[in-house]
Amino acid sequence: ATVKLPYGHAPLALVPARYLNAVAQVGKGLSERVVAPVSVSLPVRQGQVLGRVEIREGNRLVGARPLVASRSVARPGVAGRITIWRGASCWRPPRRTDSE
Repeated sequence: ATVKLPYGHAPLALVPARYLNAVAQVGKGLSERVVAPVSVSLPVRQGQVLGRVEIREGNRLVGARPLVASRSVARPGVAGRITIWRGASCWRPPRRTDSE
């Protein structure tokens, strides 16, 4: 699972905090459900809990584990935020030519 980050940062991978060992019946399908936000605000610390993963056998919850940030991401300073903002606001419509 991944979450989006602001200020042009690459998406952040979420990883289980620890392994899950469970017993399941042969022939029964297991399903995985990830509960996590689409995006998060900065800063994020490596190991910070940002969601959870649930493993189910039919309707029965077999186990769940927290999903944590795979790396730390700092919030940019004021100068970095202004540069990003200026870059986003510099769009100009195309110029018209005499032939239009």
